[in-house]
Amino acid sequence: MGLDNTAAQTLCGARSVGADFTSTLMIGRQWLLAAPEVVREVARLHGAPVPPIEPGQPFAEPFFAMLGAAHVDSLDVSTFEGATVQHDLNRPVPADLHGKYDLVFDGGSLEHVFNFPVALQACMEMVRPGGHFVQVSNANNFMGHGFWQISPELMYRSMSPENGFEIVAVMLRELRRGADLRGKFHIARDPHRLGWRVELSNRHPTYIVTIARRTGSGPVFAEAPQQSDYQRLWDTGDGVRKGAAAASARSRAIAALRKIVPDHVERALRHPLANKAYEALSVDDVMRGRFG
Repeated sequence: MGLDNTAAQTLCGARSVGADFTSTLMIGRQWLLAAPEVVREVARLHGAPVPPIEPGQPFAEPFFAMLGAAHVDSLDVSTFEGATVQHDLNRPVPADLHGKYDLVFDGGSLEHVFNFPVALQACMEMVRPGGHFVQVSNANNFMGHGFWQISPELMYRSMSPENGFEIVAVMLRELRRGADLRGKFHIARDPHRLGWRVELSNRHPTYIVTIARRTGSGPVFAEAPQQSDYQRLWDTGDGVRKGAAAASARSRAIAALRKIVPDHVERALRHPLANKAYEALSVDDVMRGRFG
């Protein structure tokens, strides 16, 4: 587990939109893997000194301190990396951890937990009202890395008002060579509001990034989230809105074309994120919290 360039830039953006880092929880004790130039840029944007990195101390607590953390815990099933809270996220967290933290950060741990909904619920419950949950995890082309790959639909339906949360941003980022330094992020729109499934068929490993704010203290997942297009079908008999069929046809056409067209030709013709489901953001936009 590591706090890489994408994670550092995302956390910088969370701080820019007002996330409080005073009491922070890392899911898994994160190594600080972000490039020195990224760490320096985060420090500059927030008027903080660059954190000292002590020899033999590779972990990310100094980075969170730079963003305002006065106390940083880490939670893991094992204490092999010195986690301060030992707990198996396959099981609900004890009540004394509910609402304890201003910010809970998952930098690539939950996809390794078999009972993913239980683990996600625990993370949400540990955020205090007004606090934030930030996640950098796997979307496409990470099969075998962990148990799960995550979709925008999952995050939008989970981090919903019914569960006491609101989405600040859900983004995707392809990990091409050098992309984790200056490569674009892409806002992924809410499938419910868009009217069709937000899908992606691409060639490159892709992160999904979520920033969500807790707005209430009620129960999380009192009712299981449902996929939005099926919910619409059950409620209205109209499973898709105008444009969804066309989007599906485009997806099929792109998938067929991808089988015969070389990668460089495909990129010249059409980027897989170039449609109404996505909006490109620069690294500077993300770090400054300009999510549109």
